Amino acid sequence: TLLTAGVDPLAATWRVGLGSVTVLNTDLTGAWSGSWLSWSGLSGLFAEVLRTTEPFALASTGLFPSVALEEDGMRVLVDARDGSGQFVDHLTIETRLLPNDLGAEASQVGPGLYSAAFSLPAEGAYALQINDLSRGRTVAIPVTVPYPAEYRATGPDRDTLDKIAANTGGAVLSERAFELPEIPLDRLREYVPIHPYLLLAALALFLAELIGRKLPRRLPERPIVEP
Repeated sequence: TLLTAGVDPLAATWRVGLGSVTVLNTDLTGAWSGSWLSWSGLSGLFAEVLRTTEPFALASTGLFPSVALEEDGMRVLVDARDGSGQFVDHLTIETRLLPNDLGAEASQVGPGLYSAAFSLPAEGAYALQINDLSRGRTVAIPVTVPYPAEYRATGPDRDTLDKIAANTGGAVLSERAFELPEIPLDRLREYVPIHPYLLLAALALFLAELIGRKLPRRLPERPIVEP
């Protein structure tokens, strides 16, 4: 269990066969995750969750990618090294964004440094695959595209509410105005269940009727009429 909300698991991971599965028990529509959408560390959190599901061995491949999200697109930089840590030039490196399966060839922009660009995809989680075609090596990293800035600010717009209240002669209610008032102790009522007493009364009536039926009764004497 990676995250909990009280006693309920919010994010959990476990092994299945040779791989692993991670489950996030929430959504990103804002109904239950409004604070997450306004948190600047959301993309970093999702990246860590993805890394627990699919760890990536970057050092063994000699490819060290990084992603920068910009307003007009996504910029990918790949730092290529050999076994001794030296820059490797003149490589043919292809980058692919999954699951959209968008491809872009990376061009060398510096010593051992290669750059590629993608148009900014819709918000969500993606995987960036880097293929070193010259050395036959592949590495992948998670990429999370956050929601636009206008969706990150959640909660009431206090400035607008103050302006509306000032223009209409009203007032902005505080959160305490919606709290239920405390009930005085002298006004509290204690409810007592009455079904046990009704059952006892019914049992008493049944026994009384049963006894009344079983007791011998003296019949009135009838006058003897002689023929």
